[in-house]
Order: sequence, then structure tokens, then C-alpha cells
Amino acid sequence: MFDDKFFDDWLDTQAQKVMEQVASGQSISSDQMMILMLKLLSRRLNFYK
Repeated sequence: MFDDKFFDDWLDTQAQKVMEQVASGQSISSDQMMILMLKLLSRRLNFYK
């Protein structure tokens, strides 16, 4: 369905944007929290490969 590299690159970019927002003291939306959760899960799954 998705190319893993394409999805990983997109997720990295989105997670970086959210973390910059958090670092600047701004609140994040539920969608942005979901991006961070997906990033965490993808890192955990890649750990077990």
C-alpha cells in the first residue's frame, strides 16, 4: 500500500514539526498527538526487525 521509506520520511517530518511546536511551549492537537504515537510505534516495530 505505502512505500515504507516514503511513510517513514513523511512521519519523521511531521513528528519534527510537532516536537518544535511542543519545544516552543505551544499546545498540540489530538491529530498531532497521534502523529507522535505513530512515530513511537514505528520506532518500536523497527527495533524488532
